[in-house]
Amino acid sequence: MQKDEARFGAGMLAVMVAGGVALIVAWGLRYGLLEAGRLPADCSVLRGAACTFKEALVWIFLGNKLGWLALASGAMAFFSGNRALAWVGWITSMLGIILYCFDTSAVGLLAALLALIRLPKASAQGQHQAA
Repeated sequence: MQKDEARFGAGMLAVMVAGGVALIVAWGLRYGLLEAGRLPADCSVLRGAACTFKEALVWIFLGNKLGWLALASGAMAFFSGNRALAWVGWITSMLGIILYCFDTSAVGLLAALLALIRLPKASAQGQHQAA
């Protein structure tokens, strides 16, 4: 019983740390690069790595692509119990909430978080039988 609680606590810590890192990265991209004007404003004349990066970054959230990825992976993780999909949903949701894809990212975030905090079936059955 104590081992399950310790594993759950460590898992929740990993979820919070990964979410915090994703938020810091998204905030840096949005407010440190895009809105601060550190990337070229006009990429039609000068092509370079900075323009390519800017176009790729804008393409990710244009049309809510990041939000749809977060929602799809979070929902699939919720229904299937796949933890890898839940992590993809969690991280992309945290990025999407800051990078202009809040509607679908918020729903994906909730689904992914519910999938991540779900107890494994063997542990849940053992607790249910002991009660």
